[in-house]
Amino acid sequence: VHGPQALDTGPDLETLRAAMAAIVGEQHLREDEAALDLVSQDIWERGEHRALIVVAPGSTRELAQVVQVAHRLGLSLAPRGAGMSYTGAYLPANAASITLDMRRMDRILAISPQDMTGKKKKKKKKKKNSALI
Repeated sequence: VHGPQALDTGPDLETLRAAMAAIVGEQHLREDEAALDLVSQDIWERGEHRALIVVAPGSTRELAQVVQVAHRLGLSLAPRGAGMSYTGAYLPANAASITLDMRRMDRILAISPQDMTGKKKKKKKKKKNSALI
């Protein structure tokens, strides 16, 4: 996915990092050399470009917010499911790319063949015991 004005260089990295950390939390960002190198290659080749940052959303809400920020900043998205690929399809498209690490979104809760969507079931809330005073 390419942003509206995919840049040759990315935005200020501190601004990008702060925006993404506010969405997914610091613990779900990767910026270390090893992580950036790994997501910028596949089995057969090293990609032409290197990701700016790796962001791991944990919900559809977080994913939508990450996509909105990336779009606003003109960044490209490189979604990645888990391991390596033989196709290079998830490699960063340009120097203004972020990798979406989708491993936290690892459950299919419901599938609707009629409208071809997945649906999330609401969790039941525990009732508070009001008898205890």
